[in-house]
Amino acid sequence: MSIFAELSSVNVNEYCERKGKFTYLSWAFAVQELLKRYPEATWEMPEPTTMPDGTMLVWCKITVENITRTAYLPVMDNRNQPIPNPTAFHLNTAMQRCLAKAISLMGLGLYIYAGEDLPDVTDYDLAIQKLEADDPLAFREWLSTLGAETSAAVFNDAPKGEKVRFKERFNAEIKRADALLDQYAGEIANAIENGDAYSLAQLGDELTQYARTQVWARLTQQQRDCAVELKKVTG
Repeated sequence: MSIFAELSSVNVNEYCERKGKFTYLSWAFAVQELLKRYPEATWEMPEPTTMPDGTMLVWCKITVENITRTAYLPVMDNRNQPIPNPTAFHLNTAMQRCLAKAISLMGLGLYIYAGEDLPDVTDYDLAIQKLEADDPLAFREWLSTLGAETSAAVFNDAPKGEKVRFKERFNAEIKRADALLDQYAGEIANAIENGDAYSLAQLGDELTQYARTQVWARLTQQQRDCAVELKKVTG
């Protein structure tokens, strides 16, 4: 799935701000959702351009996986009218909105600017996005947030002719995740056995809270007790 296809399917309605008759996407949410999926994404904001009438134009250049796009935005008031000689506050607001707009060019929240309804995204679509991210532990964690009914819908939403292949891919990813969790549990068990508090801390830092919980469940009670004591060394 392309960057645009993945980001354009995200529901951003809850994180929109309404000012007058205009709708804005929260720049903080836009950054959060972008970096969750593409942590290596970068952006830059060159010096704003001052126009002959004293109004200003800000712009933002964003790059995601070697794809670069640029957004432009006038420094405006709450009526979306350009402001002559804007203050630092006005500039900061415009730059934040321009960043959100630049991210929308990659797909996230673009339907807001187009005045469209929320894209129709099924549980199957979301599962495919997670599978194509090639992150078994993240996929396993995502599944843990679904109820039994929604988990069943993941399979039911698969297109006709794709259900068997999708189920095989689905189960293979779970096995990959469990194998990684078993591997971490083995490495942590070795660190505990060797009394290596720093290796134990490093391994723990590599895992999300969900993964740590899963690994912890794979240890014996004696290993857990020893891990607690070792953690006191590194704080």
